[in-house]
Amino acid sequence: MLAIAACERWRARTSAAGRRIAVSWRCGDVLADVDPARISQALDNLIANALEHGGGPIMLEGHRHGDKIDLIVTDPGSPKQVRLRDHADPRRGHGLRITRRLARGNGGELRVGKMGEGTSAALVLPLAYERHSRPDPSPAE
Repeated sequence: MLAIAACERWRARTSAAGRRIAVSWRCGDVLADVDPARISQALDNLIANALEHGGGPIMLEGHRHGDKIDLIVTDPGSPKQVRLRDHADPRRGHGLRITRRLARGNGGELRVGKMGEGTSAALVLPLAYERHSRPDPSPAE
C-alpha cells in the first residue's frame, strides 16, 4: 500500500526531527488507478513539505468518496514561515507544483488548504474498477 510505504520511508527522518508520522486508513481495500511510482513521489513531496515547514505530528490519511480516493497529508502543528520558492537555491520550492502535475497526470488533482494553524494537502485520485464490474466488449462480427 502506497500510504504505508510512504510513512515507513519517512519514519526515520521524522523521528530524527523530533516528530511523528502515522497512517489512518479509512477506505477499506481499494485500488487507485494510478502510476504507483509517480504517486509515491507526490506523497514524498507532501511529507517533505510538512516536515520542513510545519510542526507536530504528520498524519497520512486515506478517505474514499464515490469513485475517488483522497490521500491527505496533514500537519496540525504551528507552521514555520512558508517559503514559496528559495531564490538562493533554484532547485527548491517546486514540490507542490511537481505534485500537482503528478496528480493531474494520473487523472487526479491536488488540493491544499489551511487546517487550524497547520496545513492539509490532499491528492484526489481515481479508483480502479474491479475487472468483473466492467462489461465484456462484444466480439467483432
